[in-house]
Amino acid sequence: MVTRWVILSDVNAQTFNDGAINELKRIGRKNLQAGHAKIINKKNQEDKTSEFLQSNVMNGIPKRLRIEEMAKEAKLEKIYTMYYGFQSLLVHGTFSLGILSDNVERNLYIAARATVGFTHAINLTVQNWIVK
Repeated sequence: MVTRWVILSDVNAQTFNDGAINELKRIGRKNLQAGHAKIINKKNQEDKTSEFLQSNVMNGIPKRLRIEEMAKEAKLEKIYTMYYGFQSLLVHGTFSLGILSDNVERNLYIAARATVGFTHAINLTVQNWIVK
């Protein structure tokens, strides 16, 4: 999905390429603002954190890339909705085995429905990307 979005244009490719650097800047900014890190002048040991946070380096960070937006632009929104919804449960730590019960038939039904969703996502990928 991301690969499809990247190859749609040179701008997308550059935006994706810059994404990792911009994410590192966000991480740095967050730690500096929270006081977990500091920018210190090597020559005089003066704290330059506030000055650095006001600089163009920290203020010119573009908004974060979102896979959902990339999927829409790449015309793969249906795959995103079907496939990544399941994946996000695991990635974002919101999946709980609490949805399972002592009822074996219910648990098998849940697993079967998830499998059907993944199968549809694979089929859509083939139809909308590989075959076209």
